[in-house]
Amino acid sequence: MFRSIVGARAFLYSGKKKEDGTKSNNTALSSTKSQKSVFLFTRRRCDGDATMKKTLGGKGAGLAAMTNLGLRVPPGATLSVSVCKDYLEKGPEVLEGLNELIFEAVDVIGEEVSKVFWRKSTDFVGEELPLLLSVRSGAEASMPGMMDTVLNLGLNDRVVDALTQTAFTDESKRRFLYDAYRRLLDLFGGAVFEIQQEHFEKKSGKSKELKCVQNDVELNADDLQSLCEAYKDVYEAHEKTFPEDPQEQLMLTIEAVFKSWNNPRARVYREVTKTTGLAGTAVNIQAMVYGNLNDKSLSGVCFTRSPATGDATIYGEWLQSSQGEDVVAGIRTPERIEDMTKFGFGDALEELKKNCDVLEKAYKNMMDVEFTVEDNVLYILQCRVGKRTGIAALKIATDLVEKNKLITPRDAVAKYVNVEHIEQVIHPTFRRPVFTPLGGIDTWNVLAEGLAASPGCASGRIVFTSADAIQMQKLGQKVILVREETSAEDVGGMHASEGFLTARGGMTSHAAVVARGWGKPCVAGTKSMHFVNQEYHVIHHDKLEGSRPIVERSVVFEEYPDVSFKKGDFISIDGARGEVIEGEKELEPLGTAIKDNKALMTFMDWVDDIQSETHVYANCDTEKEIRFAMETFGAKGVGLCRTEHMFLASPDRVQCVRQLFLAKDEDARAKALADMEPILRHDFSNLLHAVGHENSITIRLLDPPVHEFLPKDEELDDPEILEEITNYCGVSEEILRSKISKLRETNPMLGNRGCRLGISHPEITAMTTRALAHAYYDAHEKSGIQPVVKIMVPLVSTVTEYLQQVHIIDREMHAAFWARLHTLRFAKQHFEKRLSKEREYELDYHPFKVGCMLETPRSCLIAKDLISIEDVGEENFALKASFFSLGTNDLTQMTFGYSRDDSSFFQAYEREKVALVDPFEILDWDGVGRLIKIALDEITAPDEITDTKASATRRLAEVSACGEHAAEPKSIEFFVRNAVDGVSCSAFRVLGARLAVAKAQIQVEDEQEQDV
Repeated sequence: MFRSIVGARAFLYSGKKKEDGTKSNNTALSSTKSQKSVFLFTRRRCDGDATMKKTLGGKGAGLAAMTNLGLRVPPGATLSVSVCKDYLEKGPEVLEGLNELIFEAVDVIGEEVSKVFWRKSTDFVGEELPLLLSVRSGAEASMPGMMDTVLNLGLNDRVVDALTQTAFTDESKRRFLYDAYRRLLDLFGGAVFEIQQEHFEKKSGKSKELKCVQNDVELNADDLQSLCEAYKDVYEAHEKTFPEDPQEQLMLTIEAVFKSWNNPRARVYREVTKTTGLAGTAVNIQAMVYGNLNDKSLSGVCFTRSPATGDATIYGEWLQSSQGEDVVAGIRTPERIEDMTKFGFGDALEELKKNCDVLEKAYKNMMDVEFTVEDNVLYILQCRVGKRTGIAALKIATDLVEKNKLITPRDAVAKYVNVEHIEQVIHPTFRRPVFTPLGGIDTWNVLAEGLAASPGCASGRIVFTSADAIQMQKLGQKVILVREETSAEDVGGMHASEGFLTARGGMTSHAAVVARGWGKPCVAGTKSMHFVNQEYHVIHHDKLEGSRPIVERSVVFEEYPDVSFKKGDFISIDGARGEVIEGEKELEPLGTAIKDNKALMTFMDWVDDIQSETHVYANCDTEKEIRFAMETFGAKGVGLCRTEHMFLASPDRVQCVRQLFLAKDEDARAKALADMEPILRHDFSNLLHAVGHENSITIRLLDPPVHEFLPKDEELDDPEILEEITNYCGVSEEILRSKISKLRETNPMLGNRGCRLGISHPEITAMTTRALAHAYYDAHEKSGIQPVVKIMVPLVSTVTEYLQQVHIIDREMHAAFWARLHTLRFAKQHFEKRLSKEREYELDYHPFKVGCMLETPRSCLIAKDLISIEDVGEENFALKASFFSLGTNDLTQMTFGYSRDDSSFFQAYEREKVALVDPFEILDWDGVGRLIKIALDEITAPDEITDTKASATRRLAEVSACGEHAAEPKSIEFFVRNAVDGVSCSAFRVLGARLAVAKAQIQVEDEQEQDV
């Protein structure tokens, strides 16, 4: 009986018409109203296609597409996303109005497979398995496992009892029926009645325990029959009754799937993945096919190419005698796709490969495919564009262009490789224990999750202090620096560490910024990590000496409160996922250098072929960073060099700054400045050599709050450190504490920093400019290079602030030129012959460009005033601002009034839907963006073109953006749309930023083309 049914079904799916040529009569489904609600996908009629994801959801659009391609897809119908939206807004009456259409669609499905869906349990007659249905969710964006699914819908006691007494009497068929029924009871109870899965799992576990078996597949028909009764007991314990009528089962399940759109796990998933703008989920009602029918049946998942490497070979897993999510649930170890032939499924495998080829060519992408083999007949249940690693994304994109000729390089840039893929490729990642079609079964002990502050992975021994990090690193140990938060004092230990883990701080915290600049992984803001100090006493061998206290520090994680981690214990961090993992983990080998990565280099050439007004620069503070950013990652130059970072590079340099601020008198301050100048001059000279001829570098004057350089309380409490500080500052302890107290501010981020620091201490601005000017001439004399140097005044809010600083800069630049003129003439004689053929060699006075940051709301409002200054300096040097840099971190902070260093309240904002995204992560287009647009409009003037009918505009000053937003794709889109000249980000994010600029440019051009 079963064999004949399967044979008929296989014929119906063969792509041929039914011999009698009959068509179903479904006039109601053809109405305009039904087209917006119920969409059929059958051999005779398919209402949807691959482009209708917004209407049908991703799964529904995929089913329609595969049906249109002629693949063997079980027929079904999709209730549109708009039905879900209406249901969530208006309630159950929406489904009542669609009841007739839904069951008319079910009847069409039944006709297609020659089966009947018995609406009432009392209606069932006969010896054939009735039409059973699967009911699955499917939103526009993939949300795997987040919403509800019910399989085998339509079974009940009457059907099972009748069939096991007639056509399903042998062990194999009886086992199939009871297996299908217990799955329905399990899934229906969870979806409709919200009975926790653990209650059914306990019953299943008890059944296997009694039989002394490990897996469900080892239970026989009688065992599964008993399990069905046990599942009904679970219903009774929860005061629920499983509905016998299939019609009631179906309507309750549809309603449950719609409700599951707002279940906790689905909401959390959308929040975590920042999935917004979706109206709800579609519901897919589909004829069941059975991978658990017999030993000639299976269910599986495959990719058309390897999602790990991108190799053009089918990759996947399957389980014999299984159904639904068995393959990915980990209940049994699945078999490899290539082993299907060994188990007698060779024909199905060959057909699967052909189907995969059809799907790849249709979608022009690597696909994720779910399939079932029922009694040796293959069915395709679902397809979607497959998730992939960064390495795989690059290989797939380049292969689809160069080998398969399916897409263009522009397509590859626009759709096939994401910024996250690029970041994966250039940062170390862990070798995960198992890679399955869903992306990995993580068997590791993940202790906690924090902010993914800097991508990359690292393992090492825990250290809690910089001193320990340095000491253990010298001994050849790899360490992870674990701190509440890091500060300038930690730079030595940070440099010695593989990565950083902090309990506090955000994406712009000290640890995060340093990590990204150095290309080290960092997990910040790990709120579930707590520090524990355990004090005990060590008794001296001479009892008269007494005992001394020893404090042993450790950390505990909320998920594992009974386990503490001490100094020297191994721990691992994944800065791309924000995970803290127990123990030491193996890193994936990075392989060849980035430049030898052919797929990456080819792809980035395609990226550069997309011309944009927005160029990508790098934030760099050392020669090594500059060479890496420009030579390896392709930065156009340096968009931000932070002077203060040069003084945070080592404890000795921190001492120099402390001597300046804590000096006992002007003579001591002058000496501190004199000590600092050659250090800066040497550093600047190295930077300029690294930047090279005619490339630009923007150097920001000293910016951070004074308190960042001051000794911390713990340093002052340590007698040895306190004595060291008083010695090198040349003051007594009393004077030192008094000076520190006066310099500390209530709100340092809004205090004496930026240009205010330069105004309070004009000698700092003078010394910095002097050091830079002489470094420029040093580099010029040594190699003949002439970089484009820009000096940037930070945190400007008024024209007078800017003018006060620019006058100092102008005076020092001019003085340095005249002081070096004689040696410059020598340089001319030395280099003229060598360089004359390449470029004109000039010795006239060419001062640096001077501009300022737009990082306060007021600076955006007065941008026009800053470029309209009429004052001139030495040799008529125009003192007006010649460029601007958008400091979006501070601009966001001051516009919102949020502290970027302490935004813990934002979790509540996200939970309560007060805000959906963190404005420090993604630029706020409506508020901060509006301020930026005001500034851009202020410095834009009409530019008449020769054609009298056409006019354009031109910027009166260059504008770039620096900060964390300069590497974030959505923020970069804003900058590209507004023709900002450049974005400047950490060196390791330059490749991703280049891609983000190209993607945004393509989007803008495509929109403009559509408008035309």
